[in-house]
Amino acid sequence: MTFDIEKPKTWKGLSYVLKSSILKDEITSRGIECNVHLIYWTPQLNNQTDCSIIEAEYWLPNQNVEHGRFYIRSGVVPSSERKKVETILINEVLPKLIDWVEIQVNTSIEATHRPGMFCAFYKEGELILN
Repeated sequence: MTFDIEKPKTWKGLSYVLKSSILKDEITSRGIECNVHLIYWTPQLNNQTDCSIIEAEYWLPNQNVEHGRFYIRSGVVPSSERKKVETILINEVLPKLIDWVEIQVNTSIEATHRPGMFCAFYKEGELILN
């Protein structure tokens, strides 16, 4: 497994929720062999209560890259809510994300239907999964 991480500083008053070691440990504990490119980002927010905490895509092998890989973006939440959202992320979001990763890895490259993106948002104190 390769696990690349990009983590720039974020704005004052905002915090990243996901710890990369937790994501890596969850993937490893399931025995999933995959390549992950994890990017921490600060999205342009219309307000401080609408936050994307995880967005994930699976990129199939192509002529430029011979292996499939996961492109995962981890967003921010207001610093005052980080602990609460981290608990939600660990207990509710990560298990579903890892299930989605496992489905992607086990689906044939030739399959005509693949599950799309995995997204989790934290909006006005509520978790929204797409």
